Amino acid sequence: MRLLIPTLGTEMTLDEDWTFGLHRESRNSKFGNQPGLAIGWPSWCAPHDWVKLPDGTNEWVNTPPTPVTLPKGTVLKVDRIYIRSKSGDFRNFDSVTFYCNSALKGKAAKGKLKGRFWAKLEDVNRMEVLFDPLTTPIQEFREVREADFITPANP
Repeated sequence: MRLLIPTLGTEMTLDEDWTFGLHRESRNSKFGNQPGLAIGWPSWCAPHDWVKLPDGTNEWVNTPPTPVTLPKGTVLKVDRIYIRSKSGDFRNFDSVTFYCNSALKGKAAKGKLKGRFWAKLEDVNRMEVLFDPLTTPIQEFREVREADFITPANP
């Protein structure tokens, strides 16, 4: 397997359904609340909630991510890559932001998914994708993996 770290603007098409944790955070709220997903977060959503403890006090608690599945055929464009150089807890912030503008497919699907969202790097590394040859930045990668690309001759 050849490693490809995409540049910003690289487009890819999901080659399999991709399930990942969409984190409850303001940068994901607009994407998560569209009709195709309809998670129901408030627009200001924060990654923490107040929880009342048994002793009657309140405490901030991390909100777990919501599992979301994007269907095979969804087109994603790399919009931002964020990698921290420190180890330990800082790795929890490694993420990739995508822009999606893709029609939903399947019997129950209506409309399209549109907008920006970010996903943790560990989720992104489980994606199975086909790269668009026009936006893939490395010529050698294009030549070696030509069969994996979506082209008019190779649908």
